[in-house]
Amino acid sequence: MNSAFVGIVLLCGASGLLRGQASPDPAIEAARNYARDYARSLPDYVVTRDTSRFRGVRPLLKGTPGNWQLTDTISAELTVRNGVESYANLRRNGKPISALPGGVWSTGEFAAELMTVLAPERNAKFKAQRTESLRKRQVKRYRFSVDQKHSNWVLNAKNIPGSHDLPAFACAYEGAIWMDIQTAKILRVQMAAKDLPLGGPLDGVSSQTDYDFTDIDGTQYVLPAHTEAVSCEKRTGVCFRNSSDFHGYKKFQVNSQMVFDNGRP
Repeated sequence: MNSAFVGIVLLCGASGLLRGQASPDPAIEAARNYARDYARSLPDYVVTRDTSRFRGVRPLLKGTPGNWQLTDTISAELTVRNGVESYANLRRNGKPISALPGGVWSTGEFAAELMTVLAPERNAKFKAQRTESLRKRQVKRYRFSVDQKHSNWVLNAKNIPGSHDLPAFACAYEGAIWMDIQTAKILRVQMAAKDLPLGGPLDGVSSQTDYDFTDIDGTQYVLPAHTEAVSCEKRTGVCFRNSSDFHGYKKFQVNSQMVFDNGRP
């Protein structure tokens, strides 16, 4: 998986000691089948993405960053065609811009995110925790961990003032998934990098994606509704947070017009 952070922090594409179940969990196997087929089950689509970017400082007692301050809000029309993202109609703080601005920016690749957790070659260790309710649906929560040997979450950090660039490497990670009991579809994924290099510039990288059932052209799909991505610098304790909402999904269509010999449609 590559979560991209452009500019000042990351261009990105541990671990816990959870023990895997003695025999395959049928629910996990069903979720793996769903994740494997996820990308090819989706139509080409267009959606509006609104992203608020924040800057904060990690407290002296290590934990969740406090004092989040809004730096800007970016709105864009996101098109996903054959699994490839493109952006148009970009606006920053309500004003048109020609390209994504510098700073921390995260891309989607949500099918890849599911496979980062559920692909068999990741050798993730799952531990069922509890059944709960998420957006009025019954879900089962699982903890997971992936060691560095089996990781495909590639991380690097560039252009951080006062710090050396971090060469790309696959980091170990852990987190949780929330699986819809009725359909075996994944409705939330949380991930956090583990065992970051002691001499590196990063003190933490984490993300959360919430998926929801969405109607596109009369068919229900499970697509991203909200994402959070947080990264923290070790030297300064400064953290960056992207909070994105996705709305207005519709099927991507190529507009074409037939022109006859007389030049009239």
